[in-house]
Amino acid sequence: ITAVIFIGFNFFRDKMRDTMTKELIIRSWKLHFPFFTYEEYSEKIDEIFEKAMRDEISKRDLEKYILENLSK
Repeated sequence: ITAVIFIGFNFFRDKMRDTMTKELIIRSWKLHFPFFTYEEYSEKIDEIFEKAMRDEISKRDLEKYILENLSK
């Protein structure tokens, strides 16, 4: 019975963490990309971000790099 309680608690904690993480991402998205909707552009920006990591773009220039590639 104790194991079931802890399994249920861990499941709840993981779901809550996922929910809070997505909420924080969407809130940050509105701050950094106010003119682009999360639902429409998240996958495209994810691809641009992966390309930026391969091209070794510095964190300081990352937002500018993403916005430049997104506007193309």
